[in-house]
Amino acid sequence: MSQHTKEQILAGRQAVDAYRQAHSGIHQKPWHKGISEEHTLILNELSGKLADLGFGSLEEFFEANKALNIQIIRECYREEGFCDGCARFGGERKCTEASWNTRALPPTAEHPYKHLPMPLSDYPEAALYWLDKIGDAPCQSDERGGHRLIKVEEPDIDWRWH
Repeated sequence: MSQHTKEQILAGRQAVDAYRQAHSGIHQKPWHKGISEEHTLILNELSGKLADLGFGSLEEFFEANKALNIQIIRECYREEGFCDGCARFGGERKCTEASWNTRALPPTAEHPYKHLPMPLSDYPEAALYWLDKIGDAPCQSDERGGHRLIKVEEPDIDWRWH
């Protein structure tokens, strides 16, 4: 992703944050005639700002933002270990429920336990969920430290923004 695109996304985030603040302000007041028009006004303002930045829709902006978040994860984290479905503990889950629920593949003959596929960077939706909900080191189930993502570089933007 180019630096220009990254800057457009960051500017888009500022526009969305301004919209969210204005939207919150509308709802701090009691219901009143014209509230729908106020919503329309701020939404149109947001759409215009995003269009000026080159985004054809809110969906297009949020997809670009997700792509940026994934790029940052790939640049700033590396994966270590492997999830063995807590086989060492007879399958009794030792990790957090959120970590367990990120398992993306069912058991197979080759891997007779539920497991998160490696490398996690090939499954960016799981990586985003994992890091956002669980953190850098969710699993300590084996002597090797379990399956985890290790921060190798400090991200220069907030990849959790959505």
